[in-house]
Amino acid sequence: MTLPVNDMLEMVLERDGEGPGITRVFVKLRQELDFIEASASYEETQPLVYVEGAFFATWCALHGLLNPQRYPDSVLAPWRARVATPLQFLHGPCQRIVWSSDITDEANGFWGYYYKGFGAPDEQRWQADIQAVFGSSNHFRDPDEARTPDSWEAFDAIAPTIAMRFAEWRATLAAG
Repeated sequence: MTLPVNDMLEMVLERDGEGPGITRVFVKLRQELDFIEASASYEETQPLVYVEGAFFATWCALHGLLNPQRYPDSVLAPWRARVATPLQFLHGPCQRIVWSSDITDEANGFWGYYYKGFGAPDEQRWQADIQAVFGSSNHFRDPDEARTPDSWEAFDAIAPTIAMRFAEWRATLAAG
């Protein structure tokens, strides 16, 4: 049996056989996965390389899929008002990384399925949608190629696709 102790620790209780008592107690760090990471040194050589990930993180934040304790309305206010850009969200409140604990339980499955592509058909994965909407990810553009900008116009180009994929994912879960 595993019991959460706090945000960082969990306690594992084990017993040998079918007896009534607990034989071992372990306390361990909870495993976290990073879903989006924005390396500052890589951005120096590849400007805007993480903008598409920032669009996804921002969409999730604006749709209540991030942990409300870490990302309360007061933190999200500049993005709701669109006075700060999606990449500023990834660099600022996210501190360049979005962890699995930053995501609501419901959203964890969606991030794994759609954003990471675990189990999703190739044509329904985040990277396929980036290519369909923007032609290519900034990750794969040559240095002299135009890049997807860190703008609300670019965000608005991909946001309906994210919303559609989220609705499809929810419908799949509901259908069992």
